[in-house]
Amino acid sequence: MLYLLFFLLRDGRELSERIENAIPLRADQQQALLNRFAVAVRAIVKGSIVVALVQALWAAWSFGF
Repeated sequence: MLYLLFFLLRDGRELSERIENAIPLRADQQQALLNRFAVAVRAIVKGSIVVALVQALWAAWSFGF
């Protein structure tokens, strides 16, 4: 995961531009697709953080910390 993160941080802009150019849609459809994708990614990240916090609190409560 760290290996992938390194390359995404290093080449993220170029990679996203290449993906945008490869999508065979009109500009407005392409923008709508990318916006929905960004919303989904943000929701997944936020949901993962919330689940991690709930699990940490539950573990702390269960073990009496």
